[in-house]
Amino acid sequence: MVRKQQVVENFSGQTLNERWTLNNPIGSGSGAMLDAIDGGYQLTSGSNLNDIQSINFNSIAQYDFDLSAIYLVMRKDEADARMAGGLLDGDEPAAAQNHMFVRIDDVTDGGNDSLATGNGTTSSQTDLGVASTTTQINYLLRKFATYATAHRNGVFVGVKTTLLPTGKMEPLFKVKNKLAGAGRKCSIQYLEALNY
Repeated sequence: MVRKQQVVENFSGQTLNERWTLNNPIGSGSGAMLDAIDGGYQLTSGSNLNDIQSINFNSIAQYDFDLSAIYLVMRKDEADARMAGGLLDGDEPAAAQNHMFVRIDDVTDGGNDSLATGNGTTSSQTDLGVASTTTQINYLLRKFATYATAHRNGVFVGVKTTLLPTGKMEPLFKVKNKLAGAGRKCSIQYLEALNY
């Protein structure tokens, strides 16, 4: 059992806290604190289709695959971006990783939010039936022994019982470019992750 752990991140100040690593899994992008009220930290992808920019927890995976939760306050800053936030065991959500994250989709890929999980070998997503938006939203993702749940803005929106994570995870936030020509942006204002 992973030691009970909790982190709270307000994404405020001049620079990103040193516990985070800025990554360019695909393409080249950037990240910076926003000089705006409730701005938080903004990621900008590269300008090519499917370029990805992300931050993770310095590859320190302290969150339990059986009893953990992550609360996110985030915003997709433009329609042609795909945003994801949650817990995983690497810097890019992929089928071959343990993960539990919410995906805020772009218009061309269906436009709904989804709950994605993976067990280190295979992954899948559950459509949460709520339209993706470019306004600030709050998500609470909770992982229990046999299921994962998602709440959006305080309302239960879905449960997932298949392909659940089987290994320890770390917080991650990312943006993916879904329309070539310019970098795509998303921002995160608050994150809290904990083990039960």
